[in-house]
Amino acid sequence: METNKRLGKTQLFWFYVQAQIGIGILSLPYSLYKEAQTDGWISLLISAILVQIAIFVLWLLHKRFPNDHLFSICEKTLGVFAGKVVTLIYIVYFVYTAALVLKNFTQLIVIWILIKTPEPVFMGLIIATCLPLLLSTLDQKARMFVLAAPLILLIPIVMIGGFFHNADFLNLLPIGVAKPSGLMKGTLAASFAINGYIVMSLIFPYVKATAAEKIKVVSLAHWVVTFIYLFSCCPCLLHDI
Repeated sequence: METNKRLGKTQLFWFYVQAQIGIGILSLPYSLYKEAQTDGWISLLISAILVQIAIFVLWLLHKRFPNDHLFSICEKTLGVFAGKVVTLIYIVYFVYTAALVLKNFTQLIVIWILIKTPEPVFMGLIIATCLPLLLSTLDQKARMFVLAAPLILLIPIVMIGGFFHNADFLNLLPIGVAKPSGLMKGTLAASFAINGYIVMSLIFPYVKATAAEKIKVVSLAHWVVTFIYLFSCCPCLLHDI
């Protein structure tokens, strides 16, 4: 298939960052501590390494089929019928993930801010707000993500105050006390928060860059996201409750 190369490297960078950072950043510190205690940050790093491997595999697929996205690659490698079945599974997965994000975001608002407002009201408002972006073209989405980039950068800036104010780094000790099963559960919890990487397999063909440049940009974006998540999780461990 022929693709229209209309996204730049900067747009690819912020597309990845905003595909990864979502409502999960608010609940991740609790999820990591629940499963891996003070070694939760280790689980996050393990998850980041595994995601980097997955990104590399997706990039190898793109390098083999430079003009195809994930769905068309499935049909070429598995056959039309099996490829469409796999595509359907991916679509169900994407819809389920979006529904889960919507549910979590709505519950967060209802529990902490507007406790008397029914959840369906917020769901309807959020969906209505997202519709213009949903119906826009790929390059319009990318421009929106670049425009919203300063909001993402505010996360580590705001967290710096919480990171160093009255922080007790001894709370991270001893290191390595979590059981392997706890670390793996923490890794699984972290993987749900940074599972947006698969979107790259759908937009790689539309980026104006060489294959080497694409993997460099996405890898850089991935570790920036990991850094932001660490800055969000560590303050929760460094303070006594």
